[in-house]
Amino acid sequence: MTTIYRTLTITGLMVMLGTLFLTTRSGASTGDFYLSYTDVKVIAHLSLSGESPQRIWLQQDGRKQYLYLQQPTEQGFTIIDVTKATKPRLVRHVSQGTLTTVGSGLAIVEQPDPATKGASPIVGSPEGTRGGGAVRSVRILDVSDPAHPRTVESFSGVTSILLDDTRGMIYVANSEGIWILSHQPVLRRHPCSSSDAISPIPNCD
Repeated sequence: MTTIYRTLTITGLMVMLGTLFLTTRSGASTGDFYLSYTDVKVIAHLSLSGESPQRIWLQQDGRKQYLYLQQPTEQGFTIIDVTKATKPRLVRHVSQGTLTTVGSGLAIVEQPDPATKGASPIVGSPEGTRGGGAVRSVRILDVSDPAHPRTVESFSGVTSILLDDTRGMIYVANSEGIWILSHQPVLRRHPCSSSDAISPIPNCD
């Protein structure tokens, strides 16, 4: 009987301590806890050919997200689908041109003249252009469908560009004078893919 009594006493004591611990935790204020972002870990890696990217932009297309990676001028830029961050997918590589800006559904690609190679990009904000030196050509890309950028306008001998997203305007200067472009959003359907083929109502062209 003595052994059984002692066992019950020890068990009872453990139950009391457990109850006290739970009561203390449940009564703790939210101030006792805080968010910590120290649990940082690599979830994916994708090898790239050529030199390291110099700039990165993120483009959204519905639920899809794409990275635009600008590599050194002579190597062009790369587009990567990062919709599934754990499984990044190389979409395409454009071998020539320097991306100087990406956003608002448009991208500017410059190809410097050999005589001015290494000059700063000439794209500017509404406050004014930056950089200098003539470029051989400038292409304006429609990147509203980030996986399929397309050239909508191109100019040669460009010396300066000014983007005004507030009014949706682009000003281009070259030896022929000033060119004024207006860019407004237009609803377009993306090119059909294999996944659209199984869709009952494909929203594509």
